Amino acid sequence: MGRNKRTLILAEDKYGESFFKKLCKKLKDNGLISKQLTFNVKKLPGKCNPKTERILLARENLDDQIIIVADAHGTDKKEVIASLEVHIPKSFKKITHFIIFDYCIEECICKSLGIRYRTDPVTDLDRYLRNTTGEKYEKHMLPSFVNHIDVNVLVNNDNNFKCFLWLLQHSSQKKYHQKRKSTKEFVKHIARRVQQILFE
Repeated sequence: MGRNKRTLILAEDKYGESFFKKLCKKLKDNGLISKQLTFNVKKLPGKCNPKTERILLARENLDDQIIIVADAHGTDKKEVIASLEVHIPKSFKKITHFIIFDYCIEECICKSLGIRYRTDPVTDLDRYLRNTTGEKYEKHMLPSFVNHIDVNVLVNNDNNFKCFLWLLQHSSQKKYHQKRKSTKEFVKHIARRVQQILFE
């Protein structure tokens, strides 16, 4: 009997690590991803940071898939990916996928709550909280918003979230991991599908 499929998530932001741990647990609890999927969430050292390479090399042969989540802050997302790819070791490139938010992870929360934002989701989320609860939004609150996320809304309105969920759902498909040739075909299939979701 083979081991469970393992996914490593590298999340930018100090509180992004806790956010994605809670999010993955919620997806499991709701039956949206396999309970057999093992995931490990770590903090992404930053864009264009050599520490990323060291983190990955220390996990050689431990993960079947790597998802790197980062913020573009309104800049060119392809440039963000390029700055991250520089520090992805060659042996990891085929199993590494990028989820890049146009601005920041808070846009995901805004979409789920129906908050319209322009160029700064954090400001608009803060304004929403002040108007509805009298609270000020602070970054440490990020993980707590997992409880308020409507997965169905995000699947239909957020390509980044849809891609993230799709990657987790398909990482545990056993039929593609039986032969080396099939694994290569599956890697290509994953890469094509990710592009289709992100740019559809």
